[in-house]
Order: sequence, then C-alpha cells, then structure tokens
Amino acid sequence: MWKENLYQPVEILLREHDTFPIGEHQHSFFEMAYILEGTGSFVVNSVNGGEEHHNYCAADLCLIPPNRVHLFRICSHSRYLFIRFTENYVTDYINRYAEGALDIQAGYCIRFQQSDAEMLHSLIELIVREVSEKKMMSGYLLNYYVNSVIVLAVRNLSTLVYAKIHQAAYPPARTPEIEYCG
Repeated sequence: MWKENLYQPVEILLREHDTFPIGEHQHSFFEMAYILEGTGSFVVNSVNGGEEHHNYCAADLCLIPPNRVHLFRICSHSRYLFIRFTENYVTDYINRYAEGALDIQAGYCIRFQQSDAEMLHSLIELIVREVSEKKMMSGYLLNYYVNSVIVLAVRNLSTLVYAKIHQAAYPPARTPEIEYCG
C-alpha cells in the first residue's frame, strides 16, 4: 500500500477528478478534504479495524488523521480543497489540545454547527482565492486561514465529543409509564 509523506509543515492542494487517481492509501500527516463540488463516498479504516463509509457532497469536510487507510470513490465530477499538515504544525502553531482533538477514532466527516459552517465556507473561499491568485503575502494569509479552519474543526469535534460524554454520563431520565384506569 502506498504511504505519502509531507516534507513541509502545511500543503494546500486544489484538485478535481472524475475518477479519483489513488486507491487505498495513507499518509504520515493530517489531511482535511473540503468538497467544493461533486458527490461520492469516502471510505476509511477505523482504529478498531472496521471500515466506515461516508457519502459526501459539496460543503462537507472530511478529516483523515495520520496513518489511517482511506480512499475516495467519486459518483459525480468532484472538486476538492486538500489541507495537509503535520502533527508538529498543530502543536507548534495552535496547541496540544487541538492535536489531541484531531486524532479522532471514528466519524471522519465533521458536522459543523450552522454559524461555524458559514465561517468555514467563507474561509474556504478565501483559501481557494489565495491559492488561485498567488498574490504578495498570500503565504501569511493562508497560514491564518488554515489555522482558523483547524480551530473550527477542533471546536466542532470537541462539541460532539462533549455531547457524547455528557449523554453517556447523564442518560435521559426515563419517564415512568402511567397506566390510566378509568
């Protein structure tokens, strides 16, 4: 199986495909795949050895932690924005909490709260514009935009994890069944 390495802290790629050119593979870094357009499925091997299938469409964000075997299957022409970054990048430029939050075990398509989804969409548009136009100081702006995308992902992953922990610790109260005798 093919394993890809990253030799810089961050890499941003714009790609579009009718058929994804790579089969099952893994990387030594984090990768976020934002779906700009198209439909398909994202398949990833989870830590427990199972396989998760997620259908994707425009505006979905998939997170692939390091060393997770995965692949994309395209149903309709798809455009992607890939944001790839090393574990050290997260620790050095954001914080250790963010690194831990990104090392998810399952649920690789992040579901954003509405306000964060709107912010994410705006940030993605800015990233696509900077990558496409490559103006002076683009690198600096891209670092801030990428960090903001990572932080939004961490916030929404943390909200989801907190909700699951809270639900497990405090299950909904069972209402006793009342029998009406009339």
